[in-house]
Amino acid sequence: MKILHLEDHTLFAESFSALLTSLRSDFQIISASTTRAALEILSEHEDIDLIIIDLNVPGLHGLTFIDGLNQRNLYIPFILLSASDDLKKIRLALRNGASGFIPKTNSAKQILAAIDQVMGGSVVISAELKKQLKILDEKEPVGSVSSEIARRYQLSERQLDVLNLIQKGCSNQEVAQVLNISVNTVKVHMRVLCEAFEAKNRNDCVSYAEKIGLLI
Repeated sequence: MKILHLEDHTLFAESFSALLTSLRSDFQIISASTTRAALEILSEHEDIDLIIIDLNVPGLHGLTFIDGLNQRNLYIPFILLSASDDLKKIRLALRNGASGFIPKTNSAKQILAAIDQVMGGSVVISAELKKQLKILDEKEPVGSVSSEIARRYQLSERQLDVLNLIQKGCSNQEVAQVLNISVNTVKVHMRVLCEAFEAKNRNDCVSYAEKIGLLI
């Protein structure tokens, strides 16, 4: 089984790879420390069976990498292995196709069991995490309010994609890479957003979108 592991801490990535391959001889693990490197690996290796993602990769972080997978229609199972306890990020990752969440505090045996479950078609989430996500959904429902705001400003899904990536700190070049579009197309979308919000620049766009509840 060929696994792509997105993890920016080199020592953890090396230890993780050595541990899993020592326990399972059929595992081949390719590590990437940035989302850009991970996307390049995916373009070079069409036989990746599973992707393991740390949400807290700096720069273009794990959520942005997931955006890149979806935009490229790469239907490869992926699972979160992270120390993050940010419920909103975890919820968003799961809503965007993640097959589960494994805390980094789990043992190797637990991680292997989770990988087997995911490869068997299951979603791996602890009972406690399910409970926490349910509480979050009750407090902060996703989608209905932001969708109505987007319609009001006549924004397309792609323009919302661009806006979300800009909020995450992506440059035009990085947005283009993640969404698999040209930089010129990104600039066109940014121009539409600035006109819709009567904003002077990308920072003003994000600030206004947060103010009206379009971005969280």
